[in-house]
Amino acid sequence: MISTLILDSLFDGFLILPEIMHYAGWSVAVGIIIAVAFVALLFGIIRGFYPKAVFSPASIAVGVILGILLCLQFIPLCASIALKRQVDNFEIWINESVIHPEEYSVALPVSKEEASEIINKAIEEYPIFGTLIGSGEFSGFDTSTIAHGMADELNSFLNRLIAKLLIVAFLETAICAFIIVRSQSKKMNRRASTRAELRRSSGPGARRTSHTRPRPRRL
Repeated sequence: MISTLILDSLFDGFLILPEIMHYAGWSVAVGIIIAVAFVALLFGIIRGFYPKAVFSPASIAVGVILGILLCLQFIPLCASIALKRQVDNFEIWINESVIHPEEYSVALPVSKEEASEIINKAIEEYPIFGTLIGSGEFSGFDTSTIAHGMADELNSFLNRLIAKLLIVAFLETAICAFIIVRSQSKKMNRRASTRAELRRSSGPGARRTSHTRPRPRRL
């Protein structure tokens, strides 16, 4: 279940990455910075529990893998937040450039065929609309509400995507943190047992000194 969720999230991230670069290229840099800071914070917290521990190469490798995985979550996360700010502009463009609701004295129902034409025009202008929610079917709307319905659907999808990315990022962090803490615990236990063994070997009675009686000197 968890692996499927993580793989689906990674697939979604790769799917919308080209559109992210087009509409919110800055999110790539911001997502990487957040991921690096997140991994550094995690290592700082672990160091707080193990102040004298030295991170092993395996722990550092896990941290690098976590950073890469978090980049694949935080980049589309930042882009999705940026895209949410464009939803209103998307709705305005649909009304002004495609539907023209001001031309209708009374709002007219929009058939599925007409809705499909509107969606196709929206995808031509906003390709990310098709990437995120596909063609879709918008039935039960009229000329005064269909643009708002499309904008609501786009906004809802972005909300679900943000929640999913946050959940996956938390799961990835929890799994990698468990691996790192487990390796540090084993390392500390080995050091503690080694020190205990050394103390036992160097304690009282560990070394026996042989005493020989001095021989009488011959005159």
